[in-house]
Amino acid sequence: MAMSTMRVLSNWAERSRPPTRRLLASVGLALLAALSSLALLGGSGVLVVRATGGGGLAALGGLLIAIELMAFLRAPLRLSERLSAHRVALRSMIQWRLWLYDGIARQPAGALTISSGELLDRSIDDVDALQDLYVRLALPLLSVVVAGLAASIWIALVLPLAGLVMLVMVTLGIVVALLVGRRADQDQIAAAAARGHLAGRVADLVAGMTELAMVDGTAGAMAGVEAAAHRRSRILVRQAWRQGLGGAGEVLVVGAGIIAVTLLAGQSVASGRIGGAAAAGVVLLAVAGLEPLPGLIAAALRAPEVAASARRLEEIEAMATTVVAAPTTEAWPPSPITITIEGLRVTLPGRAHPVLDGASLELPPGEHIALLGASGSGKSTLAAVLLGFVSPTAGSVHIGGTALGAICADDIIGHVALLDQSPALFGGTIRDALRLGAPSASDTELRDVLATCQLVEVVEGVGGLDAVLAEQGASLSGGQQQRLALARALLRRPDLLILDEPTVGLDPDQAHEVLTLALAAAGSATVLLITHDVDEALRCQRIGWLSGGQIRLLGPDEVAALR
Repeated sequence: MAMSTMRVLSNWAERSRPPTRRLLASVGLALLAALSSLALLGGSGVLVVRATGGGGLAALGGLLIAIELMAFLRAPLRLSERLSAHRVALRSMIQWRLWLYDGIARQPAGALTISSGELLDRSIDDVDALQDLYVRLALPLLSVVVAGLAASIWIALVLPLAGLVMLVMVTLGIVVALLVGRRADQDQIAAAAARGHLAGRVADLVAGMTELAMVDGTAGAMAGVEAAAHRRSRILVRQAWRQGLGGAGEVLVVGAGIIAVTLLAGQSVASGRIGGAAAAGVVLLAVAGLEPLPGLIAAALRAPEVAASARRLEEIEAMATTVVAAPTTEAWPPSPITITIEGLRVTLPGRAHPVLDGASLELPPGEHIALLGASGSGKSTLAAVLLGFVSPTAGSVHIGGTALGAICADDIIGHVALLDQSPALFGGTIRDALRLGAPSASDTELRDVLATCQLVEVVEGVGGLDAVLAEQGASLSGGQQQRLALARALLRRPDLLILDEPTVGLDPDQAHEVLTLALAAAGSATVLLITHDVDEALRCQRIGWLSGGQIRLLGPDEVAALR
């Protein structure tokens, strides 16, 4: 495969930072599994030949016991090797998902110049493809190297020339796999691009079906989808041919190696240099040592696919560098701070009129302020501005005396926390889910915040901080998911806690519990509660109404009327 592919895969292996002990465990298990296979086959050949020479089982007792032990250990070692590699892969996939989510979340609206369909494709298929880096790439290569070297050394102790032949054949098999992977690299990059193009075409077709029907453009859009699908099919056909030819090449290498070792062993028996039992052992060792080679073709063909997925994900980082208008190096001012919003005007892409048009609001330190308004009035847009995700076209936001736009993104993320109606809870451990909010938090801090959010019994009941969450936190109830997301937000000790419809979808008891915990646990932080629920808004000290792009604070009489 191309050097660029090796570089990309190495970078992503480094990005996942798998634990050293788990990597060493996987390598050790692969070594033991390979040695057990070699000992089982080689010893079986020796046993069969010696048994034909007579002498009874007593003479073969030690060898028979050793072979039975290898047969007993081989399956558990193979299973443990696979499980260990999968644990490393799944742990790494969690890190890659967090990286992607963090990369998208930090970008302002409109910064990612790709379609929603292509972004969805990258978020799911490409990240999932990266787990093959360990399971289908590193593990087969490790098996080939370990089994090939071990078999070559053992054979060389009996027949040096046969051991050299084995080493040459193993090397030749690796070279064949590298050549096949190198030729397939460009096709895999093209296939990944074609897949993204096809996903974008389909998403555009579905999203614009009504408009296309109105202008009689459905047939043209369908033709574009079919053309994209046909192009991808041609690439896949070429890949299938290469896979077949590469597999045939590896089979020829394996066959040639076994035949060569067999001929050398037979010649040595005829000349009296070794006995029949040793010759049988050498031949079966050659079979065991060359057996993993065909699997290397599948790994070589899969490597460019995984690298193409990695490159497509890296484009998100490249996009981020193109939207930075000016350096933002100011630090977040020390607490307590007043957040001042003045004359804010925001126009979102695809909207003819501004969502916010002259919105002004002051958020004093430690105050709880509710923001009411109709759907689409711009409440969540205001939250996105405060989080640094959306840049206003006019007006300003000041944190103390510092303009929000001058504060570096990491400082904003560290001091502004968001709890919305659908927080992202990735599959992984509870510890991983919490540390998305504060990667350096200690276990003591995690347990303290779980206690604050009344989740200690829940977490202990499922196995503690190392318990594995289902995707999107499906193993927890809706209220427990929101409390876990609240705990993650509170770990940052934010100066501003934004609650954007945090109780939507919860039953009344769960909703009351979540909001009560959030308001109480906020401590000295300023709280901005975005809600449609008047009863929830009445629990705050002030209430604002957002309409026509502007914010109006309700007076005492208006608040009393709401009660």
